[in-house]
Amino acid sequence: MNRTLVYYGTNVGFGGTNTTNGFWLGVDPDGTRNSQPSLGMVLTYDGRLMSYGHLDTTYSYYSGGSTNTIGPPLTDASWFTGF
Repeated sequence: MNRTLVYYGTNVGFGGTNTTNGFWLGVDPDGTRNSQPSLGMVLTYDGRLMSYGHLDTTYSYYSGGSTNTIGPPLTDASWFTGF
């Protein structure tokens, strides 16, 4: 069976309403989160969806009571060829 798993932290949120606030999520093409590398993605507060390798700035997100950041330089999984 071939399936894709989309996952995110249940305690993660945008952390604000600026264009540099984002929500991280992962996409795993084989549904196992262990044999195939996952693709990291950021959904921004203003509605853009970008892979980690295509982030144009550093984004802030809220997780477990604190504000964290994610941003370049990051790379995408080797199997990802873009949108």
